[in-house]
Amino acid sequence: DWEIVNPDISGIIQLAVDPANKEIVYAATRDGLMISRNGGVAWENLSAQLASGAVTAVTVQTDNPKRVLSFSEKRGLAESTDGGATWDTINFDGGTIFFLAFDPQETQKVYALTSSNTIHRSNDGGKTWALIR
Repeated sequence: DWEIVNPDISGIIQLAVDPANKEIVYAATRDGLMISRNGGVAWENLSAQLASGAVTAVTVQTDNPKRVLSFSEKRGLAESTDGGATWDTINFDGGTIFFLAFDPQETQKVYALTSSNTIHRSNDGGKTWALIR
């Protein structure tokens, strides 16, 4: 069953759920990156280190849920290894990312869909990227 848990968060572009704790949900929104630690009831903005502006994509690594990737208009592709507390920029020159996903089986593989409808893959967790379509 579906229920509205927080109508105050808006402009959601993509959601990512921590695979080890379903109460932790990340939301890429027009207002930045948000995190809920209680299944969406309350939200905290994580965008201070990402710079303000829209976050268009977010994903959580399946076997290491503290590792989060996000893409923001102002910072580009960023990686957190501590569940969103701190962020480092990752080099990505393929354009604006609209969707990110870790491969659930081969967790060092990451896929990115861009605004120009191209698909990029990283085989090393996001360090390097190759255009695959």
